[in-house]
Amino acid sequence: MSRAALVVALAAGAGACAAEARPALAGEARAPGQVPAQAPLTLTRALELARQRAPALVAARAQVRSAEAGAAEQRAAYLPSVAAIVSVTGSSVRDTEPAPPPIGRFTSVDHSASGSGTASLRWTVYDFGRTGSAVDAASAGATAASARAAAADLDVAAAAASAFVTLHHRQRLRDVAEAIVAQRERLAVIAKGLVKAALQPPLEELRAASRAEAARVLLAGAETDLEDARAALASLLALDAAAPLAVAAPRLPQIDPAPVPTRAALVASDPAIAARSAEELPSVAAARADHDARLAAARAAAARYRPALALSIDASYALARHADFDVSLDTRQATGTLAVSVPILDLSIAPGVARARADAEAARAVADQARRDAVTEASRAALAVRTTGAAVEHARRAAEVAATVLEVVQARYVRGLSSPLELIDAESADADARVAAVKAELARDLAIVRAYAATGRKLVEINS
Repeated sequence: MSRAALVVALAAGAGACAAEARPALAGEARAPGQVPAQAPLTLTRALELARQRAPALVAARAQVRSAEAGAAEQRAAYLPSVAAIVSVTGSSVRDTEPAPPPIGRFTSVDHSASGSGTASLRWTVYDFGRTGSAVDAASAGATAASARAAAADLDVAAAAASAFVTLHHRQRLRDVAEAIVAQRERLAVIAKGLVKAALQPPLEELRAASRAEAARVLLAGAETDLEDARAALASLLALDAAAPLAVAAPRLPQIDPAPVPTRAALVASDPAIAARSAEELPSVAAARADHDARLAAARAAAARYRPALALSIDASYALARHADFDVSLDTRQATGTLAVSVPILDLSIAPGVARARADAEAARAVADQARRDAVTEASRAALAVRTTGAAVEHARRAAEVAATVLEVVQARYVRGLSSPLELIDAESADADARVAAVKAELARDLAIVRAYAATGRKLVEINS
């Protein structure tokens, strides 16, 4: 082969090398033999599985039921309690007693049966807020439990969505690493041909082989990160971590600026609107409900200083029958009591009130801190959406420019018009730009998930 023909062949190979690397940047191509047999998991399905199988949600829902039952138990104190006892007794007595002669002894047998029924009614007519405060505390506790369950749902969804997005983009990073390996292997072949044609020194073949090995190290790291992300998502969804798990591209809501931005875009990208939305988060509502419960408990503790008015009514009926006399005897009785109890000396009341008030003060501080944290997180998440969105655009442009530069430098290199250092620089810039573009999209998608979780909005995939 003539030198001119070799240059043409190497130039064609360099062009094919640059063209092959482009689909990997978009994450749309997979290496042969790596297409999963099963349908890829979608983000919507992943969120459903996470909500169905998360132990934290199961526990939170059980706590809601427990709190609601506790509130119902406290409300029952408003109503009277009624108790009834029914008893039946039977006896047979044979008695022998001495008697004067000629009788000697006297024997008697007595068979009897009796039954009785007792009913009692207890009702606290008025206790000056003790029961009402306990009911308020229990109701606030049930509200807090419901809010915590909603917060747990948000946390589970955010964790699953973040893990899903991470896995998807690590698949793309693995694909980019595979494309870089293929590109550098082809460049090693080109360098070998140039060295054989005496167009480049032998050092260039070693340098190209070394860079191919470095690309394989990058691919191994990408494979490790991919397996780690796959195991993390499988754990959240209660799937087999050792089984293959492929995910489809998530169709996240678009937050990019538009002439007429949607409400979701404003909430997720405007710090002021996001901060206002964060004040209504379930976690903030739960902290406020906890504060209300502590205040009610403090009022209930202080109410122990006050008297209580209680009504009790007892009624009973008893029936007895003796077989020997063939007669039945009954007894009826009813008693009503209205009692007022006043605490005169109870040294446990004052410490109990002090403890309850201190708990209420601590709960108020916790609620304030929860609101501040929520507002701060929402504002930061909205800012992250803006900045990462801008970074994605810059990263994409940088990748496009780096690809164009590499294609030109490769063509010039095989013709001897560019130095090896120019090729190495262009090749490194192209690889770094492609990796940076995928990482920028990962950061943007994670920021969107974070913004939706920070503002309490449900993350729903858009229609394709």
